[in-house]
Amino acid sequence: MALARLINSLSPASRPRAPRVLLGCVLAAATLAGGCSNMMWYPGGPLASRDKYTFESTAWYPQTVSLVDTRTDQVVWTTDVPVDQQLVMRFDEGDGDANRITPDKMFYDTWPKGKRTGTPRRSFNVPPADARRIDVLQRPVPELPPDMKPAEAPTPRLPFPARN
Repeated sequence: MALARLINSLSPASRPRAPRVLLGCVLAAATLAGGCSNMMWYPGGPLASRDKYTFESTAWYPQTVSLVDTRTDQVVWTTDVPVDQQLVMRFDEGDGDANRITPDKMFYDTWPKGKRTGTPRRSFNVPPADARRIDVLQRPVPELPPDMKPAEAPTPRLPFPARN
């Protein structure tokens, strides 16, 4: 209390700069953290209308993700998400072609499952938001990750030569 009265009693020119500098640092950190959260990726998406999606494949839930143009009911893009990987997708309005067919752009990438930050590098022009749908299909299970798939079985050898 006494410190607050002392600070208030000083003229603005003679007030200590520490509280203003501290407030500036806190605001700058909050702004940076808010900007970085735009590129955070979680299964199920950001739980807000940001047109961002994350699909994780596991041995018991391998996923195939497709993008459908609802005007023609045609699949315009599809991918099999490998087991133990995740597909991240983000849609940007108006960044695609200047026509009415594919005016938006989808940025996507496949990363190791659990990666939470980053910017997808691949892109594809897509239909507008009111004319596209994401379909997710489960492939047959279980599906082993590539590093666990068995090698081809060796040719059996007999302990002695076969007789004819």
